[in-house]
Amino acid sequence: MKYVHRQGWHAVCALKSNRTLRGQRLSQWAATLRHKRYTRVRVTAADGNTTTYHVRDAVGRLSKVPFDVHVMFSKRHPRARSWAYFASTDLTRSVVQTLRGYSGRWTCEVVNFYTKTHLGLADFRVRSLEGVERYVLAVQLEKIDIICQSSEKSKNYVRNYCREDNVTTGRAT
Repeated sequence: MKYVHRQGWHAVCALKSNRTLRGQRLSQWAATLRHKRYTRVRVTAADGNTTTYHVRDAVGRLSKVPFDVHVMFSKRHPRARSWAYFASTDLTRSVVQTLRGYSGRWTCEVVNFYTKTHLGLADFRVRSLEGVERYVLAVQLEKIDIICQSSEKSKNYVRNYCREDNVTTGRAT
């Protein structure tokens, strides 16, 4: 977070409950913020399902971070026992903007998981022909993912690119 802040960039990340905000553990902040109303945040997943989260927030310094961050405390339901904790270095963004932006990152994590488990790319860094082929496949899949996210008109390109002969040889038409 320090490096990101020095560069003038902003980051959103998940936090563990043992981190301290203004000298108090995040897990203990629930009692401190009990008087504050929840902000409802609706997040749409990659499959189209929408989930509502109940969020409270605070601004302050985390331990070993020399600048203020925006910390969000999230639950799926107001009576749920477990919390999820998020931090953002951008103090101007709302809770809704921050968590919706973070949900976009989750799609990348799902893609990484399937790439590693179902395509056998967890160990593509070996120095063999099989490792090189797996690496080329991973690069091609990433290219397709970027194209799919870039614009609507690129879908025809992706359909043409994804023909079996192009994926196996790595050549586009």
